[in-house]
Amino acid sequence: MKCPNCGNKITGKFCTSCGTPAPVEEPVKEQETQTQPAPQPYQYNSSANQPNGMPVNNGYTGQQFTNVPNNNMPNQPKKGMSGGKVAAIVISVILGIIIILAVVFGIVACNVFKTVGSVIGGVKEGVSIFVEDNESKYNSDSSAESSERNYDSASHFYYQEINDGSEIEITGYNYMDTFDETFTDKNFEIRVPNEINGKPVTSVYEIYVYNYSNIDTDDLNMKLIIPGSVKNIESYALWGLEGVTEIVFEDGVESIGDYAVYNCKYLKKITIPESVTYIDDVGVGYLDSNEENVISKDLVIVAKKGSAAEKYAQDNGFKVENN
Repeated sequence: MKCPNCGNKITGKFCTSCGTPAPVEEPVKEQETQTQPAPQPYQYNSSANQPNGMPVNNGYTGQQFTNVPNNNMPNQPKKGMSGGKVAAIVISVILGIIIILAVVFGIVACNVFKTVGSVIGGVKEGVSIFVEDNESKYNSDSSAESSERNYDSASHFYYQEINDGSEIEITGYNYMDTFDETFTDKNFEIRVPNEINGKPVTSVYEIYVYNYSNIDTDDLNMKLIIPGSVKNIESYALWGLEGVTEIVFEDGVESIGDYAVYNCKYLKKITIPESVTYIDDVGVGYLDSNEENVISKDLVIVAKKGSAAEKYAQDNGFKVENN
């Protein structure tokens, strides 16, 4: 301790420098620790459970307030989602939209393809019949002994044997052997033979003529002659003949099926003999115009007076020339 007079350090009861008595230190009193009563919650101003039903006046008339946690206290603000979670949600939404658009596009595309297919397939309702008949002709043993087509090099016609091989049916024409790039004759005649290999030609299933030459089709004058040995001109047999301007059915032909001579836009004249007793409603001389059947206004039907051919021409509005 230090001397209160000179400030030097005192080691005994007196200061060695000035003789001043050392100050007496009082013992430090320990603070008494008092136990404070626990705070009591304020009570409502209520008369319940009070003596004589008297209310307790503690200076408050409302709800009590305590520092005790209450489960009804407002929730603490939540932390926001991290950037990674937000990005994942956005990507998921975008992918969902892309998938929905892909499904919608697929449905629309299917409907468009179906519509286009219907239009193409509906150019002529008889096309499917033609295909079925074609398969039946070439693949069925009941209609021919062989499913393979034979070729007659002399006439340039394809054929098959029918009726147990006793008769011949024409199934096509090799126009490539007839028309080449050196072909210069504008007037040409195509004749179906009466017989092939000694067997009579009795039916025409199909003959297709295509201009394979370097001559403009409008300048060609081709004549197709069907002999009287042929009894039936099958449906769709002479469809879309290109460059054929005249067809002659010789006496002996008996029937002409539906769409047999159809969409031959270069055809100007057709001769139908008196032996023909049946012609389908749309058997001869019609053209395809926007999926509708219209008559060829330039076509002249040559027929005997009073014949089925003359009646057909008159009923359908064709020009008639009697022979």
